[in-house]
Amino acid sequence: MRPFNFEGDGGEVRGMEVTQEDKEGKFTVKITNHFRDAALKININGYPDPTGETGDYSKDDWKLYFLQVRKFLVNFTKEKMQAAVAQAVVDRGTAVPQSKEQEDRITADEPNPDDIPF
Repeated sequence: MRPFNFEGDGGEVRGMEVTQEDKEGKFTVKITNHFRDAALKININGYPDPTGETGDYSKDDWKLYFLQVRKFLVNFTKEKMQAAVAQAVVDRGTAVPQSKEQEDRITADEPNPDDIPF
């Protein structure tokens, strides 16, 4: 995960880039936004759209919209992500590492028998 913050043409730009490892173990594979189709510039996968003409939105209108977004994301996380994370923890025991770095991370939690005092 790589956060970014810079001044763009329209003002401050903030965000997070998420990448995963490629076959060589380098973090080059960019993870795309699950809730936004960048090419079509539309929200997808149930992410709420603002209603009405957003050019006429007041500060309070935006607050209400982002409260709806927050509620959606919290519920999505509870319904979808908790189960996926729990399964990933189970799968970790049967995971096949793709690189030495992944293998080191997977086995890092396993105790070394030589370190156990008897």
